[in-house]
Amino acid sequence: MKNKNIFSVLLTGFAVLMFTANSCVKDLDTEPIDPNVVTSASVYKDPAAWKQVLAKCYAGLAVSG
Repeated sequence: MKNKNIFSVLLTGFAVLMFTANSCVKDLDTEPIDPNVVTSASVYKDPAAWKQVLAKCYAGLAVSG
């Protein structure tokens, strides 16, 4: 029974280590190749776009209830 508990603790520790070590890699921080792709950085750069985003959110709430 004690061996099973030790194995469980080691396995959990290894899983936590793998998840935290993987999060330090910035593989997903990339820019799109196509200049026509709309990203959140380009949308929220313009103050007028904030109103459009909020209007879309409120419209979605109004339609869905």
